[in-house]
Amino acid sequence: MAGKKSTEIFIPSTLVGHLFRFLREPPDNLYPFPINDKSPSDAETRELLENGILDKTGNLANDPQKLLAIMGKARSMARFKFLAEGDLMEYRVFFGKNTGASASLRQNAKGFLLDSPAPSRELLEAITDFSGSGMSGVVPPLGEMPISVALCALSAADLTRRELLLALGSDSPWKPSGLTPEKILTLLKRDDLNSGWLLWLLKTVLWHELSADQRSVDTAFADLSRMGFLEKRNGEYVPGNQLLVLCRRMMILNFFYRIDAVRLAGNGDAIRQAFTVVQNGNRDILYLEATETTVFMTGLSGRALMSLLENYLTNPEAIPAREPLTEGKSASSCSKCGKPLETDAGFCKFCGASQRKDDEKPRFCSGCGANLKPEKSFCSKCGKPVS
Repeated sequence: MAGKKSTEIFIPSTLVGHLFRFLREPPDNLYPFPINDKSPSDAETRELLENGILDKTGNLANDPQKLLAIMGKARSMARFKFLAEGDLMEYRVFFGKNTGASASLRQNAKGFLLDSPAPSRELLEAITDFSGSGMSGVVPPLGEMPISVALCALSAADLTRRELLLALGSDSPWKPSGLTPEKILTLLKRDDLNSGWLLWLLKTVLWHELSADQRSVDTAFADLSRMGFLEKRNGEYVPGNQLLVLCRRMMILNFFYRIDAVRLAGNGDAIRQAFTVVQNGNRDILYLEATETTVFMTGLSGRALMSLLENYLTNPEAIPAREPLTEGKSASSCSKCGKPLETDAGFCKFCGASQRKDDEKPRFCSGCGANLKPEKSFCSKCGKPVS
């Protein structure tokens, strides 16, 4: 069977603000271009004609009309960012409502390149050279933890990575200088990249800004010590085994992947999901995803990473539906009595209330059998991707 005919157009960046005027229907929330209130000048109208965006009657030509209609009425969109060897690439794919049509958007120094159908599979084949296709993930599953604890864990990782790099550069044995809540709090208050790569990457996927204070850092230290991330020796904290494994695997970061995805629900509400992936020169991969209250971290194999990216860049239903939070309750609180829930709990151990909606089918990890939350892309227990 012959493949679908590909359509490709180029639009100069100086003209995109005028495109909405020529659409047959007003665009919805996922429309990617700005809206210019001013009418195009004669020179701009001429340029639109010369670039084949308008036809001789002053209306959008067929190809631009087709592509912009998909973007203007898209039901879901995924934005993919890829940083490798100092070069940043951004690619967006839009999925039309009930049509199966897709369109992609890329930008260069002069303007925007639009394609339909979106060439996502060609893109994935190209980046496989960077990610590899290995089946083993060597970074251990770090699991799910509260945001404040995850921020402190990655702050400790970045401080330890710096010490390891300095020891490596000076050809001297590494001696941990000790991790204190004061050092972590100082790092958390920095907003630039000097705060540390892992901490900065986590901050980029948080749903909202979280301010750190001494009490929350002290509490996080106690939690990390119980989890084995930190160990107390001679009255001070030093990296535990799990933290050292993470630091050694992620000492030098070479590649960065990020997905921001949005799907419009039937009532028009936007369901959002964001995650980021970092990779070192040995192709060891760390996955980070945040919800409203927690952060999930795990290692990935190259094959699992490519499967994940393929799902989001080719499947309009990739984003799982999320139940809205009840005011005053967190995602980890019982919907009946309000007491805290264990990770992936199907029932509250205090009052016995089920935590599933009536129309929610239970899901279980095919690797370890743990209960899976609806919004999870990975098992919180063993780190296996959810198929």
